[in-house]
Amino acid sequence: GESGSGKSLLAHTIAGILSPAARSGRLGLDFAGIDLKLAPDGEVFCFEVNPCPAYTYYEANTGQPIARALAGYLDAASRAAATRWPATA
Repeated sequence: GESGSGKSLLAHTIAGILSPAARSGRLGLDFAGIDLKLAPDGEVFCFEVNPCPAYTYYEANTGQPIARALAGYLDAASRAAATRWPATA
């Protein structure tokens, strides 16, 4: 769940493994929520990949601008698609 005694959410850069963004792309997803756990020894575990995640809890608890980044990505993708396939009248 979203709550746990003594647990916290922290922004973390994972070095040495394929980024979560690249992993979602390899799955054919433009974006996804990837639930990871960083073990005390530095090993990273993936619990699930969610193609329709809710980011508000994580954004509120980490201060990461997830909604802004996602909106920017979708806007750029929309503009790129419009230049490739212009609307016809």
